[in-house]
Amino acid sequence: MLFPHPAVNYMLPMPDYSQHRKMAKYLSSITPEVRAESLGKFFHAFQRGYAYYYATPGYAPKAEALNAEDRNLRALARRGISASRLPEAVKAGVIAELAPLIEELSAGIEGKPVNERKFKDLNRQVEPERFPGVFEAFQRWLDDSGIQGMCSAYAGARLKIGSLFLQKNDAETSRLHYGEISEEGLPTVPASYMHIDSAIWPTVKILIYLNEIDIDTGPFRFSVGTHVLPSLLEFMVRKTNDGLKLPPAEFLALPEEFRQHALFGDFIDAADPLAVDLLAREWAVQSSDGDVICFDNNGVHRGGFVRQGHRLMLQMNFAVA
Repeated sequence: MLFPHPAVNYMLPMPDYSQHRKMAKYLSSITPEVRAESLGKFFHAFQRGYAYYYATPGYAPKAEALNAEDRNLRALARRGISASRLPEAVKAGVIAELAPLIEELSAGIEGKPVNERKFKDLNRQVEPERFPGVFEAFQRWLDDSGIQGMCSAYAGARLKIGSLFLQKNDAETSRLHYGEISEEGLPTVPASYMHIDSAIWPTVKILIYLNEIDIDTGPFRFSVGTHVLPSLLEFMVRKTNDGLKLPPAEFLALPEEFRQHALFGDFIDAADPLAVDLLAREWAVQSSDGDVICFDNNGVHRGGFVRQGHRLMLQMNFAVA
């Protein structure tokens, strides 16, 4: 299936937050003082992010990648995502070395009441000082597989592993946050948790499944072809708000054109044509497709809707080498 050329802007949903039941109750809290304070916070962060964007290679390397000789790089530029396999020996070694951290994470989740579990409780950072062998193994694999070079070309700069996070998602926590998960692996609100990331650059990252993932165990989901930038203004407005995390009243106090967010899925109706399109484009990446997922986090994505069992994975973020 062909998707829009990345030179064409992809339209993201623009919910009317002021009319949503979760937000409308805060309208009465908006005063002139709240408006002034929210605008001050917003423009300070917006200016900082805008300046940073122009200090990076920006969008140009992605456009150039469309005509790259490397077929995998070309595919990533067009689709916004690729899936491949981690050598079994590398995966087995990583899992063995991370065993203490996996046990700590599992115990921490199980030791907290389900109704108190937050996203942060499902993650642990993999510290390079504690697990040097994991970083060394991944660096060798990135070099040998050519994935490091592909990601660097896509970003327009030589990259290195910046951070690693271990994440575990389970059925109980999924039901708490998203309601009953359907046989198709979708939450009660079908578009729930759809988002783009707040990171401005580099916008390429990798997920690595450590256990077998199928439709029941919360696969990563990506709406193929949605990784193209909206207008730079919209791009920066959404990411500014995602980073600021303004209280609801302050967010609603912003002028309507600045009332956009990177995390929008919970606020759009499943019948909205844009939501229908996003759901139709969504690829639920299972282990049968690959256990290494390289993607552009400007694309609409989500995951971790576990119906049975659990999902254990690593998130690899890049930094400039």
